[in-house]
Amino acid sequence: MSSSTTNDLSKWSDEQLRENEDNDDELFEKKSAEQAKRKVEVEAQRRAEVEAKVHAEEVARAQSFTSGPSKKAQTKSLMAEDDKEDTEDREAEENRDVLSALAEVLSAMVGEMWNMAADRRRAVAESHAQMERVLGTLEEIQGCLDPKFVPEEGSEEDFEEGEVAEAAEEREALKGRNKEEEEVDESV
Repeated sequence: MSSSTTNDLSKWSDEQLRENEDNDDELFEKKSAEQAKRKVEVEAQRRAEVEAKVHAEEVARAQSFTSGPSKKAQTKSLMAEDDKEDTEDREAEENRDVLSALAEVLSAMVGEMWNMAADRRRAVAESHAQMERVLGTLEEIQGCLDPKFVPEEGSEEDFEEGEVAEAAEEREALKGRNKEEEEVDESV
């Protein structure tokens, strides 16, 4: 390929990249504008619903003033309704506060339970590893014992250090003989 063709391809490729970046920017701007427009529409609709509800309540109150009992009774009735609504609103707010506090406590408890479970798993793993080491040590000790040895009942002897050292030397000597015998057996 000639250098001019390569340059042309590079220029064309650069132009395409710039166009794609411009298109991406335009798409992002369009999407952002659409999302903002949707948010405004939703908010406007919500406000319209609230205003319609307030207007309907005002109309109902006005009708009750004109067609019902005396104005004092109507005023008391409206005040009682307002007090009842205020009380309900306060109770609802208190309930939300209590539920929020309970959710926080439960979240903390769940986190603590997860930590405790992880600690237990680590302790079990450590215990298992320690048990494996103890079993390995016992197997090593068992391999060193004389299988024909049976202790006499009721006889416990106090061994002196010299006797223990002699027994250890004998055991090592026996091990050496056993290894020699194994080597001879293997060679045969």
